[in-house]
Formats: sequence, structure tokens, C-alpha cells
Amino acid sequence: MAALAESGLLDSPPEEAFDRLTHFAVRLLDVPAAVVSLVDEHRQFFKSAVGLPEPWATRRETPLSLSFCQHVVGDGEPLVIVDARADPRVAENKAIEEFGVIAYAGMPLPDPNGHVLGAFCVIDGKPREWSEDDLAVLHSLAALAAAELRLRAMNRRLNAENDRLETAVAARTADLKAAADDLRAAAEAVQTAASAERDRLARVLHDHLQQLLVGAKMTLAAGGPREDAIGFIEEAIAESRSLAAELSPPVLRSRGLAPALDWLAARTTQRHGLRVSTDCDSALSKALPPAAAAVLFEAARELLLNTLKHASARAVAVRLRTAEFDGAPAAELTFRDDGCGFPDGEGDLGAGDGSGLANLRLRVAQWGGTVATDNQAEGGAIVKLRLPLPRD
Repeated sequence: MAALAESGLLDSPPEEAFDRLTHFAVRLLDVPAAVVSLVDEHRQFFKSAVGLPEPWATRRETPLSLSFCQHVVGDGEPLVIVDARADPRVAENKAIEEFGVIAYAGMPLPDPNGHVLGAFCVIDGKPREWSEDDLAVLHSLAALAAAELRLRAMNRRLNAENDRLETAVAARTADLKAAADDLRAAAEAVQTAASAERDRLARVLHDHLQQLLVGAKMTLAAGGPREDAIGFIEEAIAESRSLAAELSPPVLRSRGLAPALDWLAARTTQRHGLRVSTDCDSALSKALPPAAAAVLFEAARELLLNTLKHASARAVAVRLRTAEFDGAPAAELTFRDDGCGFPDGEGDLGAGDGSGLANLRLRVAQWGGTVATDNQAEGGAIVKLRLPLPRD
């Protein structure tokens, strides 16, 4: 029954290929009726029928109480009846009275797996001894009908597989397009961020360092006090050191990520009044490759800058721990603030200034890591970065 349901043949429209076979059967065997029937647990459905009375010819189905073909399906064998009225297998079947079925011969219609889906049968209204030639013709016609049924079932499976593949290709194409769009947006964000950083460095060099050096030069050229010129130069040196420390603090190179995060927290609190606390796994910090530590430090610095610009936060907590990522150990940097959170729950750090989350995500993704963002129930934003640790 399951095989018949999966075939999609039940309740399918009439088709010329089957009608041609039933008409051949009527002419070749000189019978009043021929049927291609499909049998389920409740009824028999006529894929093709010639010579049936109304209303059954129009309905194209009968209950099993009017079915001889159910025995062909149940036994998986041909059923040959000379006189139904005298045959105990079908003598009580209502088809004798309803259809005038006296003589019957039916052949199984198997699917490719050997499941019998129905029968190809011929009916006579009087007793008949079916000859070997009669049964041979009927067997050949049934084989053709079974081949047609298998062809349609195969076409249905092929069409379903084609639809599945088209859907999969469309989904994959959409994924690739989305990925390409994301990469393009990320590349634009990186380019914008790099341009903004260059502009910032240029402003520092031009607006402050260059003015200090020009001041020192003019003081010396005008014969001014040597101490004033030295003061200008010392201030320029201090500014250049501060700029270098901001970009790559010596403590990160010499002592690792945890001390560098402590330094960044203290510097941010001192300069901006934002309370920044750190909780770092020192063993993990020492085990991190320098390049990975630099990525996480830059991420923390960027998150703090964006918090200062956009979050209206008073406090930030930075935590460094070992976590699991795709079944392997990873470094997890968690950043929490008590600010306004992401708008509508969407992570979009620093939108519009070139230092947004797309840039950060791209840099972390280059290490095979991820960036997850959310709003905290108690208020504020949370960002989690995970970078896979190198395997021993």
C-alpha cells in the first residue's frame, strides 16, 4: 500500500497509453470489458477501463466489495475464474450482480521492487474457459501496462529529485550571493576603517606632532630660549610614544594579552572615566600566539572605542577564558557593558564610522573564529569573540 501511495498513480487522470492497452485487450480477447486497476486498503481505482457500466465508469473506482482484483494484489499471482458464481473465492462478491462479472482473468502489475500495485484484467458476462493463448496475450498486455506504471513512477521520482536539486541549487546560489555581499561589505568596511585610521594618524601627525616640531624649529631659528625648543621636542616625543603605545603597546609584546588588557583598561579609565574591569586567564594569555593576542587586543580596543562613542555606558567588563569551539579549545573574549545596547537587538558597532562590527568580524573570521552579539536582559550589550587555539 505504501508503494502505491508513493507512486503517485492513485487518482491520476486517464492516459492514452493505458486506454490503448485496454482497448487492445477487448478486441484481441473478444471480451466486453478490460480494466487496469490499482488497489489500496479501501478501494480499487481504475487507471483505465473499457466496458464498465455507469456510474462506475465515470467514478473510476469501486469499494473492495466489488473487486476481484484485490485477490490478485493480495496473492501476488494471476487469478483465472471460469464461472464466478461457482467459484468459492468470489462467489459472494457483489461485482457478479453489479457488473455482470461471470468469467475473469487478471494479471499482477508489479513495481520495480516487486510490490503488486494492481491488476490488468478482462471480464466476460458468461462462463469462459480461458485458453493458454488468451492468458499469454493478457500477460503480454499486463507487462506493457506494468512498464508504463514503472515509467510514470520513475518520472515522478525524477521530477521530485529535479525539484529538490533546483531548490538546493537556488538555496546555494542565494547563500553564495549573500556570502559575496557580506565579503564585499566587509571589504568595504575594512577599507573604510583603514582610511579612517590613516586620516586619524595624519591628523595627529599634522595637528600636534608637526606643530610641536615647527614650534621647536621656529624657536631655535628666532634665537629663543633653548629650553622652550627642548620642551616642544620632548612633548612631540611623548606624543609619538603615546601613539605607538596605542597602536601596539610594548606590554602586549613583552608580557602577553592579559597584562595588555589590564593596561588598556587602566588607560581607558584614566583618560575617559569609563570603569573597565578585567578578568583574564593568565595561563591562556601566555599560551596565545602573538598574532592571535594582537587580534584579541585590537578587538578589545575597538570595542572600547565604540562603547565610548555610542553606548553611553558607565562600566565595562572584559573577560578572557578558554572555551570550546567546534569541539576544539578556543580563546573566548567576552565584552559586557551597561550602556544602551544594540538597537533592536542587532549587533552594529560603530555603524557609519568605518569601524563597525563587519570589520571586526572579518578579522576574527580570518583566524577561523566568530563574533556573537546580543543585548543583556539587565541592559547593555554583550559581545563574545572566539578564536580557535592552535593544536599541540
